[in-house]
Amino acid sequence: MADSKRLNITVPESTYEDWFRAVEDEAVAQSVSELIRTSVNRELEGHHNPTRSTQQGAHAVQSEDVQRALNSIQSSLEDVEERMRRIEEQSRVSSESETVNLQKVVLRLLPEVAVPPKENLVRERAEDLLTAGAVANQIDGNPEEVLNALIAVSENHPQVATHTTSDGTAYFWREP
Repeated sequence: MADSKRLNITVPESTYEDWFRAVEDEAVAQSVSELIRTSVNRELEGHHNPTRSTQQGAHAVQSEDVQRALNSIQSSLEDVEERMRRIEEQSRVSSESETVNLQKVVLRLLPEVAVPPKENLVRERAEDLLTAGAVANQIDGNPEEVLNALIAVSENHPQVATHTTSDGTAYFWREP
């Protein structure tokens, strides 16, 4: 460096600390002077490191990409939740409709029986009365669902009567 000239530059302290850390921590040069010479030469020759100089820009772009992806996921999740709400509503309406239909079916199947005193009812007319199990067998239905439908029908239709025996068997019929 016989033909060298000394150049003193003044930079903010934070810049000097950044350059010094680059030399010590990142080992990009042997000294701050070498770092400056190398950086200036690369810039003048058009060989600067665009990756290093645009890292913050790249991070910003990546952050924007991540945010867009998160927004897309959130939107998709909201769409799925809305579809689930609609399916649940349709299922509820369908279930209510099926329950009403079952009640109509069991109401039609109940025999019409003149009412003797209830204590004598089962003994005298058991063959004319229906249990939930018998109705379920006739319509190939679930006995528990049929029992619930029969109970609902007996509660909502005054002409439908029921009697439960001491063994827990419930009998149903329609009164004329």
